[in-house]
Amino acid sequence: MHDRAGRNHICHRGNPEAARLRIGQPTAAHGLKQDAIAAVVLGGTSLFGGRGGILGTFFAVMLLQILRNIFNLSGLGSFYQMTVTGLIIVAAILLNRFIDLRRGRA
Repeated sequence: MHDRAGRNHICHRGNPEAARLRIGQPTAAHGLKQDAIAAVVLGGTSLFGGRGGILGTFFAVMLLQILRNIFNLSGLGSFYQMTVTGLIIVAAILLNRFIDLRRGRA
C-alpha cells in the first residue's frame, strides 16, 4: 500500500510539471531531492532525532535559492552547484552533531 501511494504521488506531481513544460522530460526534477534534504538539514531539523521546525526550513529554502541564483548568474556549472549543496548538507550535519554532543544528547 505504501508503494502504491508513493507511485501515485509521483504520478500526480509529474502531471502539473509536464503541463508546465509542455514536454515529458525524465530528468526535469533531477537533483531536487538533494535540495530538499539540504533545506531541511540547514533549517535545523536533526536527521538523528527529528527535531526542527517549518520556519527554519523556510528560511533555508530561501537561502539556498539565493545561492542557486547567484551560481546561475555567475555561470557556475550544475556539477559545482550540486557539490556545494552536498558540502552544505555535510557541514550542517556536522554542526548539528557537534551541538548535540555539547548539550549531552548524543
